[in-house]
Amino acid sequence: MLPVLIYGAVTERETRFLVRVCEEKGIAYCVEPDLPETPAVRLQHQAHHFTSAIAAGVYLDALVAENPLVPDQPDQLGAMWEILLSKAGSAEEMERTLAASPYLAGEALTLADLFWQGHWQCFAEESPAIRDWLARLSLSPGAKVLAKLEATHKAG
Repeated sequence: MLPVLIYGAVTERETRFLVRVCEEKGIAYCVEPDLPETPAVRLQHQAHHFTSAIAAGVYLDALVAENPLVPDQPDQLGAMWEILLSKAGSAEEMERTLAASPYLAGEALTLADLFWQGHWQCFAEESPAIRDWLARLSLSPGAKVLAKLEATHKAG
């Protein structure tokens, strides 16, 4: 399979999301600066171009069957889409969600967790539930690779 091209800076939430999805799925990728002629493109693979990071994440999940990030249970699938398409709620809402399950849409890691992880980083100190969820997310190999990429970017 040809590598996926992710367009954007490693400091951007959508770029980090797509890197995490690729890492979790075992998909080869390259991160490139935005395309000057089409700055809205977030991901390209073969003849497919995506401007939505969420649509690109769903595409990547469907591309490789192993390690699914889209649940197959209807209630968890609905919860994942509800969370992906909503605006970030309050820390209290997040705590209630995480009190019911270890991840945002149930018992397993989904695209919703990877998408919202960057937004909730700043709430870790004030919420034990969010801190524990972020700690679970940081255990995956994809999180470790992303941390190395971010460190390399900061080092210049």
